[in-house]
Amino acid sequence: MKKSTEKYILWFKEIKKGSIAQVGGKGANLGEMVSFDIPVPNGFVVTAQAYFKFLKDNDLENSLDRILKKVDLDDPDTINKASQDIQKIILNGEMCDELAKDIMHAYAKLSGTFKQIPV
Repeated sequence: MKKSTEKYILWFKEIKKGSIAQVGGKGANLGEMVSFDIPVPNGFVVTAQAYFKFLKDNDLENSLDRILKKVDLDDPDTINKASQDIQKIILNGEMCDELAKDIMHAYAKLSGTFKQIPV
């Protein structure tokens, strides 16, 4: 199988303020802090592209849409129920080898000689 050209992992040093669509606000802020030499522990972000690939690979888009259409934003119970249902669906999904390997490789690089560090 041919490896995708999508970047599923971005290191903080690769991220800028304009990367919000790929890494979210927190990831973009961490990247900006690194670019200004603010002391931030080394790290990486699993991108939105990785998330969307996971959804597509598991054919979850329609299921999530059906759940979200039932949500009444004025009724916290429907929000909680949707959240629980979505969590179950996502936890039952399978991550493709390419994405899993990218994440494991980045984690191993981050961990270095310690072999395992909390993230």
